[in-house]
Amino acid sequence: MKKAILLFLTAALACGLIACSGGNTDKSAGKHGDSASNHPVEYATVDPSTIRSSFEKGEKLVENSFDVKNMNVRTQDDDGGALYQYWSPKEETNADSLSKEIELDGHKLTLGETIIGELEDYDWKLEKSSDTEQPNEVIAITLNKDGKYCAVQPKPNDTDQALPIADLPLSAVITAVREFSLPYTYSGITAQSTLKDVLDALGTPNKMITLCSDDTGVSLELDYGTTKRDGNQVTDFTVTIYLTCDTENNTAAVSNLSLSQETYTAEESK
Repeated sequence: MKKAILLFLTAALACGLIACSGGNTDKSAGKHGDSASNHPVEYATVDPSTIRSSFEKGEKLVENSFDVKNMNVRTQDDDGGALYQYWSPKEETNADSLSKEIELDGHKLTLGETIIGELEDYDWKLEKSSDTEQPNEVIAITLNKDGKYCAVQPKPNDTDQALPIADLPLSAVITAVREFSLPYTYSGITAQSTLKDVLDALGTPNKMITLCSDDTGVSLELDYGTTKRDGNQVTDFTVTIYLTCDTENNTAAVSNLSLSQETYTAEESK
């Protein structure tokens, strides 16, 4: 569910960026649709051996940056088009110190506490498909200011009636890629942070490390999370940090990040 929500928010954010770009025919626009002239854009294919070579350098970056010797490891090969490696702890733990607060463009937002209507008080343009959220519906909202973006989501509607979005608490935030993102700070992490900065702030991920090498380059995804139970209610809070790797210099820099919170009953988790 959380991955689906984040993908939905990412899609909403991408649509906003494409609209802003005016139909540019660069590679990032082509991934999401045709150019303004409706002609498909063709791109050169990176040789699989280059993808593998970059992947192996990315592996070394991970091994040099994290203590992965005692982690579970799984590799995925998408027929030469992309290579993935996943590291996960052998024992599940909670990252209880994770903050639910993010500072966005100078304003502090807290998942589960900040109400969507409060965002109307700031100097952002809120782009949304509706002012109400129907039962079992997920609504994505794009915050836009001077060509900088962020996507947020109100708490999913688990009632049997439509609810005003303005009355719902914030349940997810996903920032745009560095050059398009509203300025943010999360636990000291910003759009200018490096992998070392992330590790200094949050430590080794307690959920998953994902390495990807494809025709766009090498990237890392670091997943942190905590699960808390209150009677029959279960709340999952997840922080995901995305980084772009420079495998030649054995470094990585933050691209964007996401926070999400989901509450459900113990029965629903089975």
